[in-house]
Amino acid sequence: MRDNQTKPGDPTFRVLATVAVFEPELRGGGPIRSLAGIVDTIPEGVDVSLINRDRDLGSSDPYPGLSGRWIARGRSRVFYLATSRPQQWLRLARELRSEPFDLLYLNSLWQPTFTVIPVVAARLGLVQAKSILLAASSLRAP
Repeated sequence: MRDNQTKPGDPTFRVLATVAVFEPELRGGGPIRSLAGIVDTIPEGVDVSLINRDRDLGSSDPYPGLSGRWIARGRSRVFYLATSRPQQWLRLARELRSEPFDLLYLNSLWQPTFTVIPVVAARLGLVQAKSILLAASSLRAP
């Protein structure tokens, strides 16, 4: 439909987005603000599930109370992943396996954890995604 408007009863378009850094991140700069703007202004009929690292760029400490949790944000939800904790990966894989997505949105070419792993998971059928979109952000995190 034009102008990103949906009618009552229209099916929901489901997006799984992956990004290394997201709010409350302070050190990642513009890409975080851009993605936050997208998440905060999505139209009705679109659901976004965003997966990101559970800590600030370059930090060894997770955000207090966020690691391994889904947090609601408007019509979206955000998962804060401790990438070094296998039990969080397994839990996330179990949850996502049963959810079909219309789009897998990868926010950076330079973040293998949040680009290569999701693409491989989609190709193996561990994540159901009809399409994959890669946005080549310039942000490089350690």
